[in-house]
Amino acid sequence: WIGYNTDGIGYVMGLKQVYPDLENAYVLILGAGGASKGIANELSKIVQPKLTIANRTMRRFETWDMDINAISLEQAEQYLDEFDIIINTTSAGLNNNEDIVISLDNLSSSTLVSDIIYIPYKTKFLKEAELKGNTVY
Repeated sequence: WIGYNTDGIGYVMGLKQVYPDLENAYVLILGAGGASKGIANELSKIVQPKLTIANRTMRRFETWDMDINAISLEQAEQYLDEFDIIINTTSAGLNNNEDIVISLDNLSSSTLVSDIIYIPYKTKFLKEAELKGNTVY
């Protein structure tokens, strides 16, 4: 048997619809779980080396079989304004949990902000980005 993860393929197909210039985008993924890895794998085919992944611990990346720019969540907060697209793949915000994985204080208003959580439809992360004037997906 061969298993496939379609999270990345499906997500990137949708992302291209709302951000057609994806090839030139600097992308930040928050989180390093299974969905993150699938999305990162697909995005790396398009935006590498402009793909950065932030996580609480760097150990999580030891099992990843791809060349990535890995940073801490604290670093992500500091350099947030340098990214064109930010994708939250953590569980923060799931099932109406009001947690936000990072502060959006340094967020540029031109950044597309995305969250792969689908319950609720708009997490607090997305609502805060919208209040700052960002497009959310």
